[in-house]
Amino acid sequence: MKGPMKKHLTLPLIAILCLFAVSATTNAGTTTLYYPDKESAMFSIVAPDDWEVTGIDEVGEFADLQSPKGGILQFRATKFDTDKEALAEIEAIAEDTTKFLSETYTDIKLNDAEDLTGGLAGAKLTGSAKDKDGNDVLVMSALIILDPTTVAEVWAAVYPDEKAEVAAANKILESFTPASN
Repeated sequence: MKGPMKKHLTLPLIAILCLFAVSATTNAGTTTLYYPDKESAMFSIVAPDDWEVTGIDEVGEFADLQSPKGGILQFRATKFDTDKEALAEIEAIAEDTTKFLSETYTDIKLNDAEDLTGGLAGAKLTGSAKDKDGNDVLVMSALIILDPTTVAEVWAAVYPDEKAEVAAANKILESFTPASN
């Protein structure tokens, strides 16, 4: 699988200091992050200040946000030359998601895919699973169509007993804002 959750993390699943710039504005323990950077942002999110941001080497790779208790959110966007290339990527993401989940987790229980809220075009898949250590994990994969040739992807995994982190992860996802270019 290319990209999602490829790094060994405290929590193995479904930003960026070099290319994901932190906004100069910080509000009540949050920071606005832009992908890939503020000047050429494809989208932004608002994350808690205490979630660690790690870098990427190039646009199209995942940006990581890791919570203090091991929750992880990853984001990326990719622009294609044609809408056919973007559609092929959407199909590949669906296949990769299934493969990744089955290789990484056990006892996977997925809900039906649902449309995104907040006026975003795309879909979200949520569910639960067990990690390699047998811990319960909530998982989420979202696909967001920014325009006919630009696709964004969000992966998340949090421990359900960490209620504050589950709430923070949901708030981060709700803050996803496409850039107005």
